[in-house]
Order: sequence, then C-alpha cells, then structure tokens
Amino acid sequence: MIRNPLIAERLFNTPLLVHPAKLDAIIAGLAHRLGIAHYQAPEPSVFTSQSGKRSENGMYRMVGDIAVLDIFGVLAHRGGLQADSSYILGYQTIARQLDAAANDGAVKGIVLNLDTPGGEVAGAFDLAQMIRDMRGDIPVRAVAGDLAASAGYLIASAAGTPAVTQTGYAGSIGVVMRHVDFSQALANEGIRVTHIFAGDHKIDGNPYAPLPEGVRERFQTEIDELYRLFVETVSANTGLSQDDIIGTQARVYRGVEAVKAGLASGIATPDQVIAELQQFVSKRASANSRRSTSMNTQQTTDAVFTQSDLDQAHADGHAAGLEKGRAEGAESERTRILGILTHAEAEGRMPQAIALVEAGLSVEQAGKVLATSPKAEAGGQNPFAAHMNALGNPGVGPDPKEEATDHDKIQSAWGRVLGHV
Repeated sequence: MIRNPLIAERLFNTPLLVHPAKLDAIIAGLAHRLGIAHYQAPEPSVFTSQSGKRSENGMYRMVGDIAVLDIFGVLAHRGGLQADSSYILGYQTIARQLDAAANDGAVKGIVLNLDTPGGEVAGAFDLAQMIRDMRGDIPVRAVAGDLAASAGYLIASAAGTPAVTQTGYAGSIGVVMRHVDFSQALANEGIRVTHIFAGDHKIDGNPYAPLPEGVRERFQTEIDELYRLFVETVSANTGLSQDDIIGTQARVYRGVEAVKAGLASGIATPDQVIAELQQFVSKRASANSRRSTSMNTQQTTDAVFTQSDLDQAHADGHAAGLEKGRAEGAESERTRILGILTHAEAEGRMPQAIALVEAGLSVEQAGKVLATSPKAEAGGQNPFAAHMNALGNPGVGPDPKEEATDHDKIQSAWGRVLGHV
C-alpha cells in the first residue's frame, strides 16, 4: 500500500505539466517511499562554461551585468524535495530569485537557463505571468539548455520564444494525469481498504479501486481546460498561433526541429544567449549615455531600453536567418536544375532530363538514370525540339531568323521546369 500519501497526492490523480517520461522517473525515484517498484533514473545536466560569481544575496549568478537563473530539475509549487532521480525545485524559489534580480541595481538583464521536464500545475501559470510582467522593466531571455518541456516551456515562453541548444529539447505542451489502481495488489496481500467518508465525490479517483468511467470523464474535462489555458498562454507569450501549438500534439522537438516548429527562436548555447543579452544591454546603455548629453534626467530615464526592444532585435535577427535560409535553398535548387539539364548524359535525352528534374532527383542520381536511357535516333527529330513543338512554344534564340542553339533550348527547358518546382 502507499506508505507516504502526502507525496503520492502530489503525483497521482492531479493534473501535471511534466514530460511523461520524467514523471515515470520521479515515481521510480520515490518508489521506496510509495511502496512500489524501484528504478534508478539519471539526473539532468546543463553545459555552460561561464560560471560567473554568486550575487551578494547568493540567489543567482552574475555574468557581467546579467543575472543567470539556473532552473534545473522537476518543478513544484512549494518547497523542494530530493527524489532519487532529480531535485524538485519550487516555483516560489524561482519567483524569489527573479524578484531579487529585478531589484538588484547591478542587474541589467536576466537569462533563464532551463533544464527541466516541467512539474506541477499549481504555481506554474503564476510564475509565467510574473516573468512576462517583468519584461516591461528589464530584458529577459530564456534558453533550453538542454530541456524546456511542459511547465518548463511555459516558463521559458514567458520570456519570449526561447533559444535551444543544438541537442536540446523544447515542447511537450500538454497536460498529463496518472491514476494508480492498487486494489488487485492489496487483494493479493489480503489487505482490504474501507473508506468512511461524507460527500459523494470525496474519494473520487482513490488508488484502492479501479477508476470509474464518470470520474475519468470529469478528470478529462479538467485536463482539457488546463490544456486550453496552456495553449492560449504560450500563444500570447510567443506569438505562435494556437493552431500551430495544438498541431504539435505535445511533441518534444530537438534543436533545429524545435526552430522549424516555431517553439525556439534559434540555436544557441546558454553562453551565447548570455553574451547576446550582455551585448544588447551594453549597447543600449551606451546609447542612453550619449542621449544624456542633450536630455534632462527625466528624458534620459524615459529612454531606457525595454524588453520590446530586445524582442524586436531578436525577431529581426531570426527573420534575417530565415530569409537567408530561403535564399540559399533557392540557389541550391537552381544549381540542381542547371546541373541536370547541362549534364553530359543529358545530350540527346532532354525530355528524360526534364522529367528527372521534376522528380526531384539530385544531379548525381539523374546522371546515372540518364546514362541508361536511350538517346534520340540518329537523323530523327531532336526529342527536345519535338517536345517543345508539341507544347506550341516558339523557338528561342538570339535572332528569330537563326536556328536556336542547344544553350537556348536548355535555357527554355529550364524555364519550363522552374514553373513546376
């Protein structure tokens, strides 16, 4: 039977914003306290080379002007708990660290360095709102180094779309609940549990009996409502549409895939995010200092940088990266098409070459296929010319009175192919 009901009630029959695999690890880590099978799970770790120095209050570390809050392990509403698999960190502990950093005159920006699978629902949304509200007073950035899942992603999103390390993970935007039925195990041991209670729903979902369908449906309704709130909050924090968030179906994405899914702003290590924010606040401080020569004190105060400045700068950089990627992709496609159409094996096989371009083959693959394809019969009509004539296209060349060259024909074919890709 359950030996520690106070711990069990934090894990079972209550909605959780935690990655399911980590929930299993937590249960395994607390197995000896719960009277269930034991399993040893590894602890999470995070890479960052800038250890910095502890703040005077000892609540965070300082790297230059940046306060770095390491949010590691499973998250809970209150207090900390040492399980065999990881340390359970309280939301209120993080809130106290944030409040101290925001009121520290030496802190010009805050980086949330996350390696957490998430945790309890209670307290998670309040902490996320606190972080979002702080962004109006001080720049805040977050990085999944190496995991920001479920409640961890909720917190990270409150600082805007987080960065992620190349092997880091982000996502798990969903809600989970576990129900454990010990009734058969107790029966096998000859143990019978008798409930004495008042109120029809007082013992709903208790672990000493199978879960009734009506209770399960009520639990599901609660899960669905929390899921809706989770999706709406992440959407408001990051600008990602609710449909796109729902489309992830609580999947966890790694590195580049997280960026493609819109759950991460880019690939970066915690050190790089810290350096980026340090550079930003240094530039803004320098700009404000220059303004002070022509403005009074009140005007200078009004000119201090805001989180929106940081968000815009980061968004511009992200957009520039996407535009660069699209340009590189277009150039790569042009190179592929031209490579196939001008391939030595394409001579006398232009219709086949066009078909291979449309099929998406690489230059190397197309060359091998073309080498085994028959050429146009000697003395017969050029297959490419016949193909173009069938389309009713006019001849292409530098002079309408002159016969089109092979180069002109290739360029025309290339233009036709581009219309299909």
